[in-house]
Amino acid sequence: MILTTFEVPTSVPEPIRKYLGLLSGESQDLHCAWGIFKDISVDAHDNIALINKTSPKFFRRLQGVFFEHLIIGVARFTDHQMQGKNRNLSLVELFEGGKIPQLDSLERKSKNIREIRNKIVAHLDLDCGLDPSLLPNKGTIREIRESIELIEEIIEMAWQKWAGGSSPTFVPETIEILNCLKKAEVYDRLEAKGFVPENYWNYPDDLIQNFLGSSPKARKDC
Repeated sequence: MILTTFEVPTSVPEPIRKYLGLLSGESQDLHCAWGIFKDISVDAHDNIALINKTSPKFFRRLQGVFFEHLIIGVARFTDHQMQGKNRNLSLVELFEGGKIPQLDSLERKSKNIREIRNKIVAHLDLDCGLDPSLLPNKGTIREIRESIELIEEIIEMAWQKWAGGSSPTFVPETIEILNCLKKAEVYDRLEAKGFVPENYWNYPDDLIQNFLGSSPKARKDC
């Protein structure tokens, strides 16, 4: 996994500046991943209808990949500062003088997410693998959303505290692939009506260029 880091004003003291940059980047990665996951699977009825017309198998697989990414992402933010000999970067590092209430709320909210990560994402627990009903799998999507919202709230509080401003935000890129799917769906209809030759999209480039350069009548006769 490639870590995402944000530029933080040099006025923020070290090592808080490095901590805030890394945790902000990881928070935005989660934000974008959640946005994409939501756009292709959660209450996005028009998008799901479009996906089912064009590439349902691919997006079903993609939903699983994003779901695991979200589970891992939330769980990492709530790992303890010390695990054996390893020290983890924790949100608590951003607040000198102890925890804030939102950190306790995040720990409670993400309890089931961490268990799912530990049992079937980071490891393959034998009992849960044979009987998935042993997992706390009710309300997981809601818990992911609420955990991410808490993480973003905590990051924003840190920016206000140390940088005197808001953290940068990005918009998920789902619109790019959805526009491609819309074009593909329109193309299928044009092909079905005979406006373009069957399987034309798979022609060699030279034949496509010849077709595009021909007269409207010649294109119709192809």
